[in-house]
Amino acid sequence: MKNFIKEYLKIIAVAITGFVFVLTSFYFVINYYHGEELKQQVYVGESDPKLVTYKNTLNQIKTNLVTFEKNKNTNQAYQKMYNSISTCHTVMTGQGLYYSMETNRYYGANDIYQLGSKFQSEILNVCWALQMGSVRDDSSTNPFKEVSPFITSEVNSISEKTSGAMEELLNNSSYFYTTRITSTTIRNYLTSDYSMIVDSYQDFADIILSLSKMINEGGQNG
Repeated sequence: MKNFIKEYLKIIAVAITGFVFVLTSFYFVINYYHGEELKQQVYVGESDPKLVTYKNTLNQIKTNLVTFEKNKNTNQAYQKMYNSISTCHTVMTGQGLYYSMETNRYYGANDIYQLGSKFQSEILNVCWALQMGSVRDDSSTNPFKEVSPFITSEVNSISEKTSGAMEELLNNSSYFYTTRITSTTIRNYLTSDYSMIVDSYQDFADIILSLSKMINEGGQNG
């Protein structure tokens, strides 16, 4: 009887081990398959319209900075804004950000997520939070006070949009069985999330561009 029970328990143990092995293999396979699906979804070419537009915007900002230097505006508020815009321009053209994106290649979910993460850490935290305090200055002498509420509202909207895209990227990278329908949906979401994140770069660049125009509308000597 004891031998029978031992053999029976062995059979159960083997069955459980086999079930765990099959389940583990199943998750490994679908995770690999899911990763392959997401790996090559968004292609960025050298003439990608969004990337070209973004680089052109930053070139316009640089031109406006050079113009300000030539005008030699001595107004302290405008000088401070010039320094902030100049720092932001340097940040926005840094490595790992949208400006320096390698072209003629595919970008997967993780690449796009990192692009959004860089936007939050470099553009929002460094450029906006640390450098653009003069925009949010409530003093009556702040020449940018009138546009401050609109800019702040727009930046908050950009931040929420980027966070939403990044959260969706994480959700769509989870472990689950993918059918043809869900696969197509994931690809569509990936393209949409990529667009939202790069649009955030562009929207913020447009804000900086508008400020770079304003500092050149302040008169020769403020």
